[in-house]
Amino acid sequence: LASGMAVWATSAGVPVIASATPALKAQLDGVAGWVPPDDPVALGEAIAQHLEAPAKLTKLAAQAQSRLLAERNDQAVSSALLKLVTKGQG
Repeated sequence: LASGMAVWATSAGVPVIASATPALKAQLDGVAGWVPPDDPVALGEAIAQHLEAPAKLTKLAAQAQSRLLAERNDQAVSSALLKLVTKGQG
């Protein structure tokens, strides 16, 4: 799952099960299901567990969506950009 797709899924409130790569962990740490990279058996098992008991990942999906929307709203982006610009001037 590419980082962009993980963000898209998160913004839509879709539960994410992903390879525990640095890029994805940086985006979704604490709000996704993780499996070792290049381990299709672990991925299959994680998906099966989610289908049998979806509550945990569904809760994580809601948390991820809330966090993403809070971090990526216009005000948050403008504030971060302003900090970068003023930091460069000081």
